[in-house]
Amino acid sequence: DTPIVRPDILLVPLVGFDGACNRLGQGAGHYDRALTGLPDAWPIGIGWDVQRVAVLPVDPWDRPLAGIVTETGLLERTPPL
Repeated sequence: DTPIVRPDILLVPLVGFDGACNRLGQGAGHYDRALTGLPDAWPIGIGWDVQRVAVLPVDPWDRPLAGIVTETGLLERTPPL
């Protein structure tokens, strides 16, 4: 009888990211599957500016993030999710 908790915000680790808020992870797809299962949650990546690259390759199953927080600020996805 425990209630199901649906988070509003998900803090997501990353290996790299680009200006479109695409995320490079470890390659196993765990976070992409979790994000697909929580469509109302606002996924925010946590990283460092040094992890930003110009463009990441994106597969059809990759989920972009709503934003990415680094040591210098917040990068918000445009258009928003």
